[in-house]
Amino acid sequence: MNANFTALVVTPHELILARVDNTKKKLIKAAIVPIPEGMVTSGVITKAPEFALFLKSTFNAQRISEKTVGIVIPEVSTLIKIVSIPLTSRADLDEAIRWQMRDYLPINGTLHILDWKIISRTKEEAVVQVVAAKADVIQGIVDAVASAGYIPMIVETPAIALERLIPRSPEACVAVYIDKSEALIIAIEDGKILGSTIVFDTKIPSLSQEISKIISHYATSPVKKIFVGGPLLSETALTDIKTILSIETGPLTIGIQSASPADIQTYLLALSLTRQNYIEPNSEVNINLLPADWVRHFKKQLREIQMWTGTLVTSVIAWSLFLVSLSVYMLLSTTLTELSNQKIQADSTVLTSAVAEINTTNKIVSQSLSVLDSIKTPFEPINKVNKLIPEGVTVLQYSVNTETGKIDVGGRASTNEVLLSFKNALTQEKSFQNVALPLASLLTEADTTFAISFTYEPYAPKKAPSQTLTIPTRP
Repeated sequence: MNANFTALVVTPHELILARVDNTKKKLIKAAIVPIPEGMVTSGVITKAPEFALFLKSTFNAQRISEKTVGIVIPEVSTLIKIVSIPLTSRADLDEAIRWQMRDYLPINGTLHILDWKIISRTKEEAVVQVVAAKADVIQGIVDAVASAGYIPMIVETPAIALERLIPRSPEACVAVYIDKSEALIIAIEDGKILGSTIVFDTKIPSLSQEISKIISHYATSPVKKIFVGGPLLSETALTDIKTILSIETGPLTIGIQSASPADIQTYLLALSLTRQNYIEPNSEVNINLLPADWVRHFKKQLREIQMWTGTLVTSVIAWSLFLVSLSVYMLLSTTLTELSNQKIQADSTVLTSAVAEINTTNKIVSQSLSVLDSIKTPFEPINKVNKLIPEGVTVLQYSVNTETGKIDVGGRASTNEVLLSFKNALTQEKSFQNVALPLASLLTEADTTFAISFTYEPYAPKKAPSQTLTIPTRP
């Protein structure tokens, strides 16, 4: 889903927001608002109701009515790791990654939310970038945003936002983001975040020493360039870092119109996030740390909104056609009545023409009513399916053929039991015929990918009644 959401960057002391237009090249909203003292402690929202009210008042002040948002959380207690996993099925790959990450996270990773993307793959294995962040940091911010009435779609860290701005190259490089109170340094190579660190001394000599350390620790090839960005970026800083480290140094940037270079640096993380399209967690191509329970919740909300919008549009088109026809009919009927009341001796040719036009209009109205009766929308059967989806089943796609009534439903189920429950519910719905669930969907015990097909009886072509041919016999 190519969503144009508002990007939020939550820091310990400030809320940074940015919104771009549909082309994602023009900045239309941007603001930095101080967060009241005590609402955020070590990256965790400690006063959720107050933060929700603060967020809502900020959006109102900026006159932002759209509900979808993306979030950049503080780079606090975040782990970034590159792992190599034997390439098996998609479900097995996710399980293998989470099992391996237990070795690097406390309490077997139960306190963290993680997601991953594939950097490269061979026939035997996949090289995977894994990012994990503390669950209380993510859950607190997401819950507060949701309670304010907004829909979180993406959660990521500053390191992910910075990596997106670096051209992919097999040569190692370093990205540095200098904020008012700290600096984030990350080592990058061929699209992989090798490692990151946060330093609180942002003076250039100390910062250069930390850059040198991360280069020697993580880089597997000579670093050819250092990219620097953030609110404290200056030409002097670029020159000093280049002089101290003897490495080419340039600014981090992003192509945004109607924004000065200073504004681009101020809103750099938020602007980077706006370039991201919504892709649900566990996608192989992007990292999204949105908690799984919120994914299911908001996908259901968005699906209901889409169904309602589609039904409304179809109804508006159909009723517009009917009302136009009715207006023409009433106009011509009025004209004929006036001619009769005034007892005008109209020429028989004119009267015949008027009658013919009325007959034509009657035919159009009749056809319009027939069109209304024959309109088939995909939303009618889909709404019926949505009412039957049990907890633990996530529908990811629909395919509806309104000509034949054939419907395909695909998605994921947490267990075989809930999948069979879903299939049985579809079978018991009288308007669904020939419900089929391939046995291959039941080969895995958990996190099952399924595809169910059936026919929606009201949309199925009506079969002509069979006729029995009787051949008389000779007496």
